[in-house]
Parts: sequence; C-alpha cells; structure tokens
Amino acid sequence: MRREGCLRFLVFSVVLLAGASFGEESKLPDATIAATKLDQRVHFQDVAKAVSHSRSRDGCYVNFGAPYPNQVLSVWVPDKILDKFAKLIGRTVRIDGVVHSSETGPMIDVESPEQIEVLPVDESILSKIGLGGRTDRREFIVAIKQRLSREDIDTVEVLGN
Repeated sequence: MRREGCLRFLVFSVVLLAGASFGEESKLPDATIAATKLDQRVHFQDVAKAVSHSRSRDGCYVNFGAPYPNQVLSVWVPDKILDKFAKLIGRTVRIDGVVHSSETGPMIDVESPEQIEVLPVDESILSKIGLGGRTDRREFIVAIKQRLSREDIDTVEVLGN
C-alpha cells in the first residue's frame, strides 16, 4: 500500500513537472525581454513594427517595439531569406538567434530561414464589424490570403458581398 502511494506521488510529480515545462515553452518572451539577453541565444515572439532596407547590405532590418530609431530590438534578415516571407509589418514573428550589440542597439542576425517564422493571422478578424486601423486592415488582407491559399472561395465570396 505504501509503495503504491509513493508510485502515485512519483507519477503525479512527473506529470506536474511536464505540464510546468510545457507551459513555459508555449509562452515566449517578447522583443523587450529578448533585447536584454546580450550574447545569449534567444527565442522570442513579437509583432514586427517596421522593415527598412539597408543601404550598405543586401537585406532588411526588422524592428520590434517601435520603428527605427526607437526600436527595442532589430533583426537583420538577408534578402535571400526575406524573399520567402510575405510583408512582415504588423505580423507576429518568431525569431531564434543570438543577441549582440550594435551601433543602433540590440540586434540579431538571421542566417537561415529556420530562424524566422511568420505566424498565421488569427482569422477572427474576418468577422469583425469594423476594422480599427492599419494593423486591422493588414491582418484582414492576410486572413483573406490565408483563406484563398486553402481554396476557401465560399468564405471569400460571402465577405465580398
């Protein structure tokens, strides 16, 4: 009987610990927190506030927190990788990389497409009665494109009417 109780406690503890670690993994830090981790590898998720083309390098800076020069973190993405993604401004993006210091503040250099993931837009925006601003309009357009990519023409026609 006592052995059975110990075994239950052990199983309960393992399940509890597994649930705690899963919860931590599903909640990623935002760019503000990631920017404080200089010289460390981070995995964060935040909304891209601006994208600006570089005059000296073939690629773009994706700014988080605010557009340049008030960004909290910049992510350098070469053109060859950036071309694989749709417009990023206003989109929620997951980035994995090492934060380093630059002249303009904390920065991550993306070297492979696996380091960047553009999350799908929440399609509940399609049922919103009024679109509040530029971000809502961008999300609406992306949600329509997501529906079209799934060949959900009926929903697009209903929204068009």
